Amino acid sequence: WMSIGEEAVARFRFYEKCSTWNWENNLFLLEAEYHHCKQEEDKAAAKYKASIESAQEHRFVHEEALASEFYGDFLRVIRRVDESKEKYANARVCYEKWGAYAIIPRLEEKIGQIQGTK
Repeated sequence: WMSIGEEAVARFRFYEKCSTWNWENNLFLLEAEYHHCKQEEDKAAAKYKASIESAQEHRFVHEEALASEFYGDFLRVIRRVDESKEKYANARVCYEKWGAYAIIPRLEEKIGQIQGTK
């Protein structure tokens, strides 16, 4: 699976060079997930943050939502519960702005699963 992920990162790097505006945040998110899989927490966190910031800068609220949710998942895995809840809250706001109301229960379920796990 890692080789497939590495190929995807390489492909996204090419796309990002063709259109930074459209692909930068996607590349950062894919790199974040790659570093997460390799248990490189600092690198993963930096890439999640970069993905969120890029999506905000380019006004891609749907992609900010996805990056925030994935960052929340990552933070939950590494037991940074309060930060995880913050990212889920941001994802919720973004999904609501986008009109993706069907996703909200999934976020609420994730938040419910981490209640009391500090």
